[in-house]
Amino acid sequence: SGNKKEQVSVLIRQSFFNTGFRIRAHNIKAFNGIESGDEDFSVTCARRMIVASLMNLIDNSIYWLVNRGNKDKRIYIGTTRELRGGPSIIVADNGPGFSDPTEYLVQPFITRRPAGMGLGLHIVDEVMKANEGNLVFPEAGALTLPKGFDGAIVALQFKDTNS
Repeated sequence: SGNKKEQVSVLIRQSFFNTGFRIRAHNIKAFNGIESGDEDFSVTCARRMIVASLMNLIDNSIYWLVNRGNKDKRIYIGTTRELRGGPSIIVADNGPGFSDPTEYLVQPFITRRPAGMGLGLHIVDEVMKANEGNLVFPEAGALTLPKGFDGAIVALQFKDTNS
């Protein structure tokens, strides 16, 4: 489908709706940053591709939160303009985070999941490139996030149309 202007609040809400059953089934607390005051902005993108990318990131968080035995499992999706290069949707959790250097995370067929194919982050990276954006892996402490979201942190960074 073609690119058009979309509100990030709608993209986030749709992603949580699509994954809501799994989130609840695994007793994960989901936090929508827009509902807590994060900036809502519009981006030009292919809506279904971005929603599918957010769902993939949520799925990754669910897997690592559940399989690492966290008792207090939390996922946050919000927004930021703190990253140089453009506004971003942030997906963060309180899981184990990444153990590989970030340059390897988007390489195809690289995975730490026993039955994984290693294509999820690669595809999300390609989706962001197709939408004139970037997939970024900020370090814990590099962004202003709610307390405790210091596991995996991923940003879908969009082209800054205000510059």
